[in-house]
Amino acid sequence: MSTRHVSRTTCALIASSVIALVVVGRPLIGQGKAAAPAATVQAKSKDSPAAKTAVAAKSRVRLPNYYAVVVDPQQREKIYAIQREYAPKIQELRNKLAALVKDRDAKVAKVLTPEQLKKVEELRDKARAKRSKTRKAKARAKAAAGKTEAAK
Repeated sequence: MSTRHVSRTTCALIASSVIALVVVGRPLIGQGKAAAPAATVQAKSKDSPAAKTAVAAKSRVRLPNYYAVVVDPQQREKIYAIQREYAPKIQELRNKLAALVKDRDAKVAKVLTPEQLKKVEELRDKARAKRSKTRKAKARAKAAAGKTEAAK
């Protein structure tokens, strides 16, 4: 399965879950039976001040692309309020999705033999090293371009 395919699948799952939250008012995944996120563990009620503070501290509100040019200050605050309202729901879905992906990956890994697992880990390490090398080369090129621009 390619990374692109996983990304599309992941996006589709998140989108359908968000739609379910908006339309039905409850998540599709887990139905609240999964382990609670850290913010929920600290505060049992979603409406408690501690829960709101924990979510507000983690969620950074930002206008959607191109909105800043067209909205007035009142609209901006309304948009921020809507984003703060949905932030904990979206974060909960992200946490559930991450847990599902982790469970899936663990089950997939159990299908492989120890030799296959070792080979997969070697391939992952090789890919990590290649990405690191590419990032370093891009950083060097960017730094060299910056020095060239500064010299002009």
